[in-house]
Amino acid sequence: EFDALQEHAARMGVSVSTLTPPPSGTPWVVTPHALPMPGIGTVVRNATELKALFDADGIGKSGWVSHKLDGLSIELVYKNGRLAHAILRGDGIKGEDVCSNAKHCRGVPETVLDERELSIRCELVISENNLSLMNERRESDGRKKYKSRRNAVALVRSQSASIHELQLLTAIVVDVPWTKDPAAFSNSLLALVRSGVKRFVHAEHIPCNPVGAWKFRDSVQRTRSQVQYQLDGVVFRDAEGRFAK
Repeated sequence: EFDALQEHAARMGVSVSTLTPPPSGTPWVVTPHALPMPGIGTVVRNATELKALFDADGIGKSGWVSHKLDGLSIELVYKNGRLAHAILRGDGIKGEDVCSNAKHCRGVPETVLDERELSIRCELVISENNLSLMNERRESDGRKKYKSRRNAVALVRSQSASIHELQLLTAIVVDVPWTKDPAAFSNSLLALVRSGVKRFVHAEHIPCNPVGAWKFRDSVQRTRSQVQYQLDGVVFRDAEGRFAK
């Protein structure tokens, strides 16, 4: 629904973006992304639109489809095998570096076995069970409960966030943009897990074509209530690294 409103606004000559500059006066260091983090601007809502998109724009005839997680986008940057930055999306070029908090979240290892400079794109999320657990603790401490999972995930920006609360958040790897060989994309995700670091959590990317992508979308629509993390659609990534949602 939001995407439809965005497109309507664009037709009226009004630009609406979910990418916003880091807030002025933020206590965090604003840091440039190792690799830009733009949003996914290509949106389809039915099988006809999807077919027209792939036929007209040449997005690609094969690729990978996955859940589109509804959380907080964050870039993990590793240098010489150690976590150097954890940068929120911000305006896509720079964002707040919340590394001191992010390192306590599940799925954020402080060291990896690869000493190259790595940019790993994640979505920071919280399960319904962990949100309930967090709210129980907050209520017992006399603090206000979170009404939504998005608000709970945003606590990574709080400098007073407790380690116990941060450990209830999970960073799920959704992209490895440093992958130079598009055909190796899916294997690169698995390589992160097999690198000896078991704390990485990655989204399942299923090889498919556009027809398969729409079938996956339909199956997700039927079963989304069974997924432990909040979703706002599915994402298709073609072999050239282009995205549609």
